[in-house]
Amino acid sequence: MTLPNPVISFTGILSKLTPKPRRRAQAVRRAAATTTRLVPALFGPADRPQTAFIECPAWCAADHMDRMEHFDDIDHYSERVNVAHVHSFTLDWDHSELESFISADPAANDERIRQTHIRFGDGSGEDAYLTADDADQLADEFIRFAARLRDQAAIVRAHKAGQ
Repeated sequence: MTLPNPVISFTGILSKLTPKPRRRAQAVRRAAATTTRLVPALFGPADRPQTAFIECPAWCAADHMDRMEHFDDIDHYSERVNVAHVHSFTLDWDHSELESFISADPAANDERIRQTHIRFGDGSGEDAYLTADDADQLADEFIRFAARLRDQAAIVRAHKAGQ
């Protein structure tokens, strides 16, 4: 009895789960649409909350009915994309986590933060603020990093096989 090659099987499964480039491009275009919608936002003291309708970008996933103390604390953010959960075999928890999300804070003092941008974090509480070009450059660096990481994994496997 011949068992299927796990790499080929996994690749076959992955190809079914990974969106086709054309569908992905369509989804990105829809998400990138500059359209906004009016949504209710709750703000003010807990004993006297007020509701106002605000313009909200199509990509925003925030529930603006989660009460904010001040109207200018209302900001916009997309769903978070988890880039990696790095698990160490010497720890019982994830060593680190990387995530990114689209953000805009209309009341920020810094004009760049008022504009739509990408926030990138590692769970430390201090995010990096990226332009679209910065994010493209970081994505390219991750691709190079992933290739080097695979090279290291191959060396470790070859070394273990020779032991």
